[in-house]
Amino acid sequence: MWLQVLEGLLVAFRNRLVARLKYHQEQASGKTKVPSITASYSLCQPFDLQICLSSPLKIQYHSPEEEIAFGPGCWLWDYLRRSGASGFLLPLSGGADSSSVAAIVGCMCQLVVREIANGDEQVKADAIRIGQYTDGQYPTDSKEFANRIFYTIYMGTENSSEATRSRAKLLANEIGSWHLDVGIDGVISALLTLFEKLTGKRPRYKVDGGSNIENLGLQNIQARIRMVLAFMLASLLPWVHNKSGFYLVLGSSNVDEGLRGYLTKYDCSSADINPIGSISKQDLRAFLRWAAVNLGYSSLADVEAAPPTAELEPIRSNYSQVLDFYFLCLYHHDLLLIPFYIMGISMV
Repeated sequence: MWLQVLEGLLVAFRNRLVARLKYHQEQASGKTKVPSITASYSLCQPFDLQICLSSPLKIQYHSPEEEIAFGPGCWLWDYLRRSGASGFLLPLSGGADSSSVAAIVGCMCQLVVREIANGDEQVKADAIRIGQYTDGQYPTDSKEFANRIFYTIYMGTENSSEATRSRAKLLANEIGSWHLDVGIDGVISALLTLFEKLTGKRPRYKVDGGSNIENLGLQNIQARIRMVLAFMLASLLPWVHNKSGFYLVLGSSNVDEGLRGYLTKYDCSSADINPIGSISKQDLRAFLRWAAVNLGYSSLADVEAAPPTAELEPIRSNYSQVLDFYFLCLYHHDLLLIPFYIMGISMV
C-alpha cells in the first residue's frame, strides 16, 4: 500500500514538472528575438588566458613564537594609542611570565621603530604623541623609545632571591625600560603590626611553626601589596618625571594558572590588561627561548632555564623555596592538557 502511495506521488511530481517546463518553453517562443549583427571590431581588449592578472602572493606563515611576539605586540600598541595613556608599567619579578610580557612590550617598541623607518606617518604621529617628543624628534631607537613609555619595577621582600633581582634588572636594561627596584618589607611589617594590634596575634610562616592558614595569609599580603604599589606608581610616576597622562598596568598571569585557580585575587594578575592571559606556560617558555635569539634579549634564556617559584616564603638553612608544581600538584606540561579536557578533546 505504501509503495503504491509513493509511486503515485512520484508520478504526480513528474507530471507537474513537465507541465511547468512546457509553460516556460511556450513563453520563450512568443518573445521577439533580439537581432544581432556582425561588426568588424571588438569592444573587448585581447587577452591571453595563460597570463596571470596579478603576481602571486607569497604567504608567510608565522611560528607560534612569532605569533606570541607580533600579535600581542601589535595589540598592545593599538590599545595604548587608543587609550590616551602615556605608556605601560609592569611588575617585573624576573620569572617567566612577567619576563614574557616585558619581551612582548620590547617587541612592540621594535615594531614601532621599524614602521616609522618604513615611512608609516600614522605610527610616527602616535609615537611622537605617546612618547611626548618635541622639536621635531621621533623614535629611531627601540630602547630609547621603551625608556620613555615603559616602566618596570622589581618589588622584593626578604623572601626574594638575588637571582630573580639580577635577572629582572638585566632584562630591563636589554629592553630599555625605566627600571625601579624597591623593597616592600616595611609595608608588610606595618600591616602585620596593625593586625597584631587588632587581634593580639601575629601570623607566622609554616617554616617558623605557623599553620597553613597563616602561611597562605602571609603570602597573599605580599602579592596584594605589589598590586597596590603598581597602580600607585602607574598614576604618579608620570607626574614625578614631569610628564602628562597615566600608565597602564600590565598583568602577567598565563592561561594555565587561570584555569587551575593558581593565583591570588587582587595581586599582580589584577591589572588593566594582560597580554598573556590566553597563552599557556609551555608556549611562553618556547617564546622565551625564541625571543632570546630573535629579539636580542639574551637574558631570557636564563629566565627560561630557572625553576618556577613565587618566592613568597622565607629561605632557611633547612627549608628552601617551594617550586610552583608542588603547590599546583601538577607539572606545567600537565596544566597544558586542562583546556583540551574542558573542551572535551582527548589528548590520548
